[in-house]
Amino acid sequence: MTRGRKLLIVEDSAIVAMDLQHKLKKLGYVIAKSVQSGEDAVSASGEFLPDLVLMDIRLSGKMDGIEAADTISSTLDIPVLFMSAYSDEQTIERAKFTKNYGFLVKPFEERDLYTTIEMAMERSKFDRRLRESEKKYRDLFESSKDSVCVIDTDLNLVDVNNTMTDLFGYSHNEILGMPATRIFADAGDIEGFIGAIREKGFTRDFETSMRKRDGSEIICQVTANARWRGGSISFYQAIIRDITERKRAEATIEKSYAMMEKTMFDVVQAMSVAVESRDPYTAGHQRRVSELAQAIAETMQLTEQEIMGIRLAALIHDLGKISIPAEILSKPSRLSETEFKLIMTHPEVGYNILKDIEFPWPIREIVLQHHERIDGSGYPCGLDNGEILPESKILAVADVTEAMASHRPYRPSLGIAAALEEITKNSGILYDRETAAACIATIRERESILVALR
Repeated sequence: MTRGRKLLIVEDSAIVAMDLQHKLKKLGYVIAKSVQSGEDAVSASGEFLPDLVLMDIRLSGKMDGIEAADTISSTLDIPVLFMSAYSDEQTIERAKFTKNYGFLVKPFEERDLYTTIEMAMERSKFDRRLRESEKKYRDLFESSKDSVCVIDTDLNLVDVNNTMTDLFGYSHNEILGMPATRIFADAGDIEGFIGAIREKGFTRDFETSMRKRDGSEIICQVTANARWRGGSISFYQAIIRDITERKRAEATIEKSYAMMEKTMFDVVQAMSVAVESRDPYTAGHQRRVSELAQAIAETMQLTEQEIMGIRLAALIHDLGKISIPAEILSKPSRLSETEFKLIMTHPEVGYNILKDIEFPWPIREIVLQHHERIDGSGYPCGLDNGEILPESKILAVADVTEAMASHRPYRPSLGIAAALEEITKNSGILYDRETAAACIATIRERESILVALR
């Protein structure tokens, strides 16, 4: 353990110094040098940079051991271990105010010498690591782009970094000791903020309005935790991030998105009206299917975005019929095979009309698949269960239900009961079982949907 450790001896008695050197070498230490005065101790420490200085308190010359130790510790960060035959209260009191790593009273045994030196070395190593850790922390504290502060248990700001003083417009002298309540725009927020920390030990991304020195308010996000000592909270440490611009940008984006969504809805509505203007007998069909499909999606607890996609797709699911001659669409008798085959092209025609429009939902795919059936018997692609979009399964059920419940040129309304019987009978065969159940539940539980379908 002692191998390679280099010691400097500072002792004004040559005999004591020789005896000490002998004992230290026997213990395995390396002696860098032995000097007799405080001035020589400072000089030799700078020259040899020993791992430890064994310092006699009473020395010849103008500088005694305590003064020399103070200079060596503060300028060179070398640990000093005091030695003295005199342990009067005045000497000990002076030594207390000098950074030292122990006190050996002469004469001393080899065992005591070894133990005290090793303890001093380990303590010095620990102190050095602690200082390095504190320096790293302080460097991070000061260089952080976020505001960082320390709040005591009385809710006063006891430490802040430069970013925080710049953000809030205070000098360090003004902000240190200031109640943290002064920077919270709402006094209730700090109660909730501190309450959350006391309950959980931390709080993350706590949003609140804060007040700057000039009275202006900013929106901040605060992440903080409690520091404990002896079983109780010692202080709070917080990181404050100014998110004012981000919140403004989010509000702008949200507004733009809402406008885009409205524009898109208006365009889809216009498409829907254009289709229905060619087929007065099915006027309102797409709108009613859209309402029912939306209600089914809500029953199935889909997300708002998924519901919006289904709603818009349903409004134009028959868009492809714009290419079908009006006389076929309004024909009061049964369609011929050729005419029916022409009708069957409308999902694909609708897809082709929409394919170059970028929607935030798979609208063109939903339109393409709304006549597919889970057993593969549908059209135009003959997709089976695993290949059909969930939204298309909902639209398929809503389309069939509305069509059966409504009047058509070639037949009167079959009624809600017949529509529900069709969905029930072919649940798990033509229609997705979960979707069919949601459709039936929706119609039975939501009177407004039932009224719209009559």
